[in-house]
This record gives sequence, structure tokens and C-alpha cells, in this order.
Amino acid sequence: MAERYQIPLHLIVHDDWPSLCPVVPWLKARANQRLGDVYRQATSRFCVSPYMMEKYQKRYGVTGSVLYPSRGEEVSTEKHPGKLKSSSNSLVFVYAGSLHLKGYLTALATLASVLENFGCSLIIYSSLTGAVIEKHGLQRSNVTVRSFIPESELISTLVREADFLFVPMTFEVKWREHMSLSFPSKLTDYTATGLPLLIFGPPYCSAVRWARENPGVAEVVDQEDTQELTMAVERLCQDPAYRSRLGAHASTKGQEYFSHAAVTQKFYHRICP
Repeated sequence: MAERYQIPLHLIVHDDWPSLCPVVPWLKARANQRLGDVYRQATSRFCVSPYMMEKYQKRYGVTGSVLYPSRGEEVSTEKHPGKLKSSSNSLVFVYAGSLHLKGYLTALATLASVLENFGCSLIIYSSLTGAVIEKHGLQRSNVTVRSFIPESELISTLVREADFLFVPMTFEVKWREHMSLSFPSKLTDYTATGLPLLIFGPPYCSAVRWARENPGVAEVVDQEDTQELTMAVERLCQDPAYRSRLGAHASTKGQEYFSHAAVTQKFYHRICP
């Protein structure tokens, strides 16, 4: 349409379409070529992470801009204080989001197993059938699976239910490109809660890289190692002050990166210089 009516095309790329496009392997190159054609045609090119922008500049030969996912306009900028339970018993970890990759389910099962040793529990807000729960080892006494939370109730529910929020990224090699270039949009709302984050993913994934570039926003485990995850959970459970610092810093950085005002201002500044 932009070409037909001679109007500017402002393109936002949220996922690396060629690596996710559900086509037979020999058509992948065609998908990549098609995205490249459109990407080069665009007047403005917005990538969901700096890692995607850098990759696309090399891949397609033109520059782009970074536009992180945005919170809804209705999300309050009020800071929610993180919880400060003095006891490490009965602390609750929460994951809220889709589970479309096997690696996410594996990460949740691994976390649930670790939490049993600390008397902690895991709540999962997602659309999981009983068969999937059983198949992936989530049928545990310390795991509760609930349906998705309406967007309007997400942050208030997380603040009420959780002591920690879990951000899994898959270690599966076949999804390396997707994990490297995409950005978990759940971080936009997670960081609005004031709760501490536990990120579990490979060192090359966008969530881990963002956390490393912003020290103190999360407890990070970048190895698929149960012992490393256990030590991270122990640090979180035993130190309420540490949890509070993590939550407060994540809240500050979340406002800087993902607030509706910050993201839309960048968007409008780019398309209306």
C-alpha cells in the first residue's frame, strides 16, 4: 500500500520473521529476501532490540532504530514496593505469559524442582492442558497452573501473588537466532511491579544481555545448570534487602525503557522529525 499510494512506510519488527515463519526449509531464504525488500523500502525501521538492529544492518545493509515494547498508557508510573518477607519459607515465584517453546516449559519444570528444596512454590499463568502439565514435569505439589490474567489485571495480580517473577528463555540451539534478536515483552509489565526478577537463559539471549547491560535489574542465570539456578534461588530467598534492591532498580529501568511515554515519544520523534 505504501508503494501504491506513495506514502511513507514505518515498519516495526517485533520478531525475526524469517526464523519463525512456518514454511518448509527451502522457503526460508525466500522469506528472508522478502523481509529484506520491505525493510529496505521502509522510511523508518524500528527493531524490538538493539541486537536485532545490529543484525539487520549487517543482513540488509541499511540502518534502523530501536523501539522497545511499550507498556499500556493506563499502566501507573507509581512504584510498587517489593515484598520483604523475613522468612524464606513459602515464597512464591510467578510466571505469566505464553509457553510456545518447549524450552520455556523445561525451564519452569527445572525451577519448580529447585523450589521444592526451599519450601517455595511456583504459580504459572498460561494456557496449559493437563496433558502438557504432566508431560513436562509440572504436575508437582508446589506448582499451581492458572489461566491467563486479563491485561488490565496483570500488574495488580502479580503484585498481590508474587514474591519473584521468572523470565525463562530457551537454551534450545534451534531457537538461538530468535532468542538473540527478539525481546521478551513481559519485561515491560514485570518491571512495573517493583518485584525482583529471576532471568534464566543463555548468555546470548536478549533478556540476559539487557540485564547484563543494566546491572542490578535482575538475578541472572545464564547456564543451563541446576546448581547455578539453585544458588540463585538461595540468594533471593535468604536476603530480603537484596530482593528489594533488585525490584526497585528494575522498576527504575523499566520506566526508562518501557514506559508508554518514553516509547511513544521516540516513535513520534522518528516519524515526525
